[in-house]
Amino acid sequence: MKRALVWRVALVAALPRVAIVLLVTSAAFGQEANPGVSSAGSGIQPLDLAQVEELAIQRNLGLIAARYQIDVARADHLTAALRPNPVFSSTNENFKFSRPLDGINGDFVDYTQRLDVILERGGKRGLRVQAAEQGVRLAEARFLDELRRLRLRVRQTFYNALLASTNLDLAAGDLENFQRIESITKVRVDAGDAAQVDLLKIELEREQLVGAMAAARLAHEQALVDLRGLIGERLDPTLPTQVPTIVLTGALAAPSVELELATLKQQALTRPDVAAAKTSVEAARSQLLLAQAGRRQDLDIFVEYKRTNGFDTFGGGFSIPLPLFNRNQGAIARAQATLAADTSALGQAELDALVEVEKAFRGYAVNLAEARRYRENLADKATRVRRITEISYQEGQASLLELLDATRTYNQIRLAQNHAEFAYRMSLVELEAATGQPVVPGP
Repeated sequence: MKRALVWRVALVAALPRVAIVLLVTSAAFGQEANPGVSSAGSGIQPLDLAQVEELAIQRNLGLIAARYQIDVARADHLTAALRPNPVFSSTNENFKFSRPLDGINGDFVDYTQRLDVILERGGKRGLRVQAAEQGVRLAEARFLDELRRLRLRVRQTFYNALLASTNLDLAAGDLENFQRIESITKVRVDAGDAAQVDLLKIELEREQLVGAMAAARLAHEQALVDLRGLIGERLDPTLPTQVPTIVLTGALAAPSVELELATLKQQALTRPDVAAAKTSVEAARSQLLLAQAGRRQDLDIFVEYKRTNGFDTFGGGFSIPLPLFNRNQGAIARAQATLAADTSALGQAELDALVEVEKAFRGYAVNLAEARRYRENLADKATRVRRITEISYQEGQASLLELLDATRTYNQIRLAQNHAEFAYRMSLVELEAATGQPVVPGP
């Protein structure tokens, strides 16, 4: 009798799984209502992390705006190198509209033509050019920092989507497994070896998995929407909802790497925002020198030609403001305050970089150990326990509660492993953002 029951259970377990797979796929992925989740039959090319980052670099509007700021700084550099234009003035006087009554000849007209040239003193032009060059470097450093931050957001969103997709696949596999357990239990109920309430217990467990799949699907779609915004894909405001048009490919698990905190801290002090803060200090020093040079007044040299009463004359001279009251004190005080503020900001930027590296490194060490624990021990044990319990249940040597408990433990271990792998991956992503340097080969 037991052999016959085992044979019938094995036969049900070996039923064609096509219908089950279709049911799980429809419930989990919603491919008919959401073709963007899978590339099968949709013609959508899957994107890996490198391709997504390339799209973001090309199309992200915030990065494009930062790139234009470099052009603005170069235009300012061009303006700073220009010399003051000479000034030409022409004065013509004594035009007569009527003859005098006394008959005196008054037909002479006075003409004056003058050319003024400004000579800048104190090296102002060179200081302007120097400050403008530092402005270009500052804009370039800020662009690289915006690129660093964009890559951080892209990678966080990318791996969030991968985590949700992995959890979705896990829930779909669990649901398929419960379909098989339910079929086996129906055979045992029909044979009188199990109670009808066992089917209700399985149904309750299955409903929990359906809820987990819905949550994972929502997280996946939300991550894809965020990713579309980062890569500059425009959303149609006339549509109430839009299905994702991105399919991602990649591994959630990252390779184990050994890193040194001292090296990471040295790299952090060279990342773009720290470089931008250093350039700001240099630019502030140049602005202070330029403000101090403003105390030296520019010289206005002129030459003129004059024709008066029929006589031609030439002359020249100069003019210079007398710095009795305004000696550019306000601009100097402002430049000194700006230099002090930028110096403090540089110190804070360096401190922030070191703190970020310290925090990310601590998270990396803990998450690496946790990921290794699941890879080397827990995952395999949970798989073996579930398999052994399932075989024992098919042979009538284990109860449904024992099988459900083993299955529940397996699901929890696998889900926890996914989150452990995600946490380790995020630690590496945060370290790369904190140092501005890659810490893992490849994407």
